[in-house]
Order: sequence, then C-alpha cells, then structure tokens
Amino acid sequence: MHTDNDTIETHAAQDARALVLFGSHARGDASEISDVDILQVCPNPRASYTVGKISYSNYTLQQLLRMARTGSLFVLHLLKESKPLVDSEHVLVRIRQAYCPASTATILSQVKQSLPLLPCDQQAFLERPVRLTTLAIHLLRTTAYAMSFAQGGDSFSMIDVAQRLNLPKLASIRRDTNVNWPSFCDVVEQLAELVGEIPKNPHGSLEAVIVNAWPESSMCVSLGLRLLAEKSPMPYDDLDLIWQDEWL
Repeated sequence: MHTDNDTIETHAAQDARALVLFGSHARGDASEISDVDILQVCPNPRASYTVGKISYSNYTLQQLLRMARTGSLFVLHLLKESKPLVDSEHVLVRIRQAYCPASTATILSQVKQSLPLLPCDQQAFLERPVRLTTLAIHLLRTTAYAMSFAQGGDSFSMIDVAQRLNLPKLASIRRDTNVNWPSFCDVVEQLAELVGEIPKNPHGSLEAVIVNAWPESSMCVSLGLRLLAEKSPMPYDDLDLIWQDEWL
C-alpha cells in the first residue's frame, strides 16, 4: 500500500513538531495489510489514533528523551529503522544524543516482573480480551527483540528475529494478532518458553498483584492499573510509556 506524505500530513495534528515514519514501511518490508506507522511529536501529551491504515503514535519530546535515557526499545526502533518526514526541531538527533542502551538483563527482569498479570482462565480473559492480548504480545515481542539483539541482531523485523532465535512461530506474532482465547494462550506459551518461566499469579487477583508489586516493580503496578482501567486506551506503543511511569 502506498501512502504519500500529503495524506499523512493531512491527518496529522496541526501543532505536530515532527512526523517520523517507522516500522515495516520505513524498513521496506511492508505487506498489503501493513499499517503505516507514524511517530507524531506533539507539544503536549495526547492519545494515539488511527486514520484508515495510518497509525499515529503520539509522544512529546520530553517523553522521548526520558525514554531514550532509560534504553527504551521503542526509541531504539526509531533510531535504527525510521525516516523523518517532518523534523525541523531535529527530534531524532536529540533522542540519539540522549539514548543510553538498557542491558538485556534489565529488559528481561522488567518482563518477568510483569508476568503475574497474565494468568487467567477463559472467563477472566473475556472480561478484558484486547488488553490482555495486547500486553502479552508486547511482552513477547520485547523479550524476542532483547534476546535477538543480545545475539548480534539489529533488525526489528519479527521475521528476522524469529530466524535469529530459531523460533519460526514468532514470525506470525503481530500487533494485530487475533483477539481470542486460543491466540492469547499461544502467545503466553511462547513468552513462557522464551523467558524460561511460566506466568503465575500467587496472589489470586490483579488487584492483589498490583498491591504486592509496590514498590519493587513500578512497571508491573503501572501495567496492572492500565489493565483495570477499562475506559482508557492501551495501544501497543504506549506500553513503552508505562515502563517510564508516564501513566502513574
């Protein structure tokens, strides 16, 4: 699918300070069903949104700089595989200068701390299927990226990551994976295989997980609160903000 810059700018926020293409279209391996991923840098926080096939992930420069300093994989994605469409304030240069890589151990520790949020039966899954599926996919992809980079990988293509890790099933994991119980269980199973730990909730409820995670795991607390907040959105890329406590 071809989307020209005029179409992207037409649906962008009037006060956007930068528009940056990232993801498969920037990388050059987009398919007919691939979304056009746009980083939109705005002066104030606002919700991400989608217009047709164009997905606008909204951040402030301050958020991106904070994420860069803590080794955000989303920021690394931007630095490795993005193309500026509008960037008069040199956003990419500034976050590159601020970027400080996070260790694989740190990333995997963050993931493991959040595993207790995932265990549920089918009835509990149906209470928040999109949120649980989104979270499981995010944790799986994050783990896979971290492990791939630790082995010398440098691509955010899940096909490339799956080949490097010799785990073919990973190639089919997309942000828009079908939201249903079997798909969720499959993602959780793959995540458990990667981290070497089966997700368990020793506390019995999400509320109890959140209470017991404080203050050792602020990420788990933040993710748990978002799972419980039924009326607020939980887009994939915004989960990186949760890791920076932007939503607490």
